[in-house]
Amino acid sequence: MGLTAFAHGMVGIVQPKPSFGNTPEQMWHATRHIEAKGLNVEAVKAAIVKDIKPASTYRTGVRITGTVIVNNVEVSYSGVKLPGGKINIGSIKPPR
Repeated sequence: MGLTAFAHGMVGIVQPKPSFGNTPEQMWHATRHIEAKGLNVEAVKAAIVKDIKPASTYRTGVRITGTVIVNNVEVSYSGVKLPGGKINIGSIKPPR
């Protein structure tokens, strides 16, 4: 969990690293579709972390969505900014 420096061009800004659930069950829920497609979970998570803007650009409670490409596969994700400023990604899905 901790902090990571991903700043999208803002040198020295440290943002909380997005989470993909707080329990094993929540983590499984977020990644189950990409695991079923045989994609590397850590590669997909890393691409999502890189894609997400700093938490300060999102409003608390509002859905966050995006798309990344990993190994030539388009993967969609959704999450939410939680009270306290952390972003939680709850769903990651490759194409059907």
